[in-house]
Parts: sequence; structure tokens; C-alpha cells
Amino acid sequence: DPAELEPLTRAHLRLGRRVLRRGPPDEGEVTAMRAVFDRLFADHDILLQPAVAQPPPTTSSLRSGWARSVLRMSSFTPFTPSWNLARYPAMTVPAGLGSGNLPVAVMLGGPPGSEPRLVSVARELERVAPWPRHAPL
Repeated sequence: DPAELEPLTRAHLRLGRRVLRRGPPDEGEVTAMRAVFDRLFADHDILLQPAVAQPPPTTSSLRSGWARSVLRMSSFTPFTPSWNLARYPAMTVPAGLGSGNLPVAVMLGGPPGSEPRLVSVARELERVAPWPRHAPL
């Protein structure tokens, strides 16, 4: 129920719905992105990459209007759109603590049908370095 959401989240929801009214991504763009990934996965089973590109934005910086918030979050998470566009499986998993004792994560991506492998690698990462169950103090 959108009424249950925070105002900024409702604004993002409205923006997403407007984008979807324009139609799905151009299939030529999808095909081109899949071709890039197909070349990558010809020689590799999984891609490991950062989940985010920079430290998280402050909550106050996200309250400066929906357009600024969307741009800010886009620069924070630039890696995920290509996976969504290609429609290839990917998952983000915790990877310990970084600078300032903030949690960090990595993104695992693979070719179509690699979901079991991705989950298996995530399970192994958790076995080697158990994920904290509570936010650091």
C-alpha cells in the first residue's frame, strides 16, 4: 500500500511507474548487453564485483527531492542496471566491514541458469567469513 511508504519512497514509486509507461527497454539494448556478458562468460563462471561504488549517502542527502535522490542513488549503485537490462542473474552478499566500520558487500553475477552456483558461492563466502547478524555499533 503506497500510503504506508515514506514520501521519498512514494516519489520513487511514481517515477518508476512513469518510466514503465514508456515501455520496456529496447530489445536491441538488451541484446547488446547480453552479448557483452556472453563474451565474458565464455571464459568465466562468475563475476565478482563491488556492490556499490562509493560510501553510502547520508539520509539527509536523500531528502533533497526525488530527482536529486535518484541521481545520488544511481551514482551509488551503478553496477546493477546492466545486470537488470541483460536479465542475467546476480545477487549481492555481505563481505565484511570496511572503512569507518561500515558494512560492505559484493555482487556475484553469472550466466543464465547459474543461480545454484551463485547461491553456492554465497554460502561458501558466509562459511569462510560469517555475516554479522547485527549492525556494528
